[in-house]
Amino acid sequence: MEETSNIDNELTEKLMADEAPTTTTNLLHDSTPTQGEATPGFAVGEHQEPKYRDGFFAILWYAQMVIVLTIALTWGRSALKLGEDYKDVDVAANGDAQLIFIISLFAALGASVLSSVCLGVMWQFSTYLVQLSLVFSIVNALIVAILSFWAGSVVGGMCGLLFFGLSVCYAFMVWHRIPFAAANLGTAIHAVKSNYGIVLVAFLIVGLAVIWTCTWTLALIGVYTKTAHCTMDMDNGSM
Repeated sequence: MEETSNIDNELTEKLMADEAPTTTTNLLHDSTPTQGEATPGFAVGEHQEPKYRDGFFAILWYAQMVIVLTIALTWGRSALKLGEDYKDVDVAANGDAQLIFIISLFAALGASVLSSVCLGVMWQFSTYLVQLSLVFSIVNALIVAILSFWAGSVVGGMCGLLFFGLSVCYAFMVWHRIPFAAANLGTAIHAVKSNYGIVLVAFLIVGLAVIWTCTWTLALIGVYTKTAHCTMDMDNGSM
C-alpha cells in the first residue's frame, strides 16, 4: 500500500510540474484584456459615445447671450447718447452712464494687464512665489489693521488683527510644505514655457472676457435708464 501511495504521489507531482507552465501561460494570455473588456480584479465603466450632455443649459446660455447683446446694442447704446438723441433720461443721467461704462472698461483692461504682470512674476519668481504670497497676506492684514486704528475704526482694526493672526498661524503650519508646492508650481511653469500656445489661448479668453464685461455693463446701463423714471417735485426742486 505504501509503494502504491508513493507512486501516486510521484505521478501527481510530475503531472503538476508538466502542466504548470502551460497553466501560467494560459493565465497570462487570458489576463490581457481586449478593448471594451474588464481587467480581472478591476472594474471598468461602460463604453460611452461622446455627446453633449448639457444641451439644455447650453441653450439657456446662448439665449441669455442673445438677450444681453440685443439690450446692449439697443437700450445700452441709446443710453450713452447725449442731448435730444435720447429723450427718456436727461443729460446728467447720460453722463453717469458714460462714466459707469468707462469705469467698467478700465477695470476690465486693468484686470487684463494685472493678469499679464502676474504671469510674468510667476515665470521669473516661481521658486519664491509661494513664500511671497504668504508674506504678502500677513503684511497686508497688518497694514489694514494699522490703517483702521489710525482712522478710528476699532472694528476694522480688530478684524485686521484677526486676519493677521490667522495668516501667521497658517503660514507657520504650511511653511514646511512650501518646497513641495514650489516644485509643483515650477513644473507647471516649465510646461507653460514649453508650449506658448497655451498662453495665447489664455490671452484670447481674457480678451473675450473684457468684451463680454463691457457688453454686460452696457446692457445693465440700458435696462436701468429704460426702467428708471424720475419725477421732478416743482415745489421742493428735488427729484
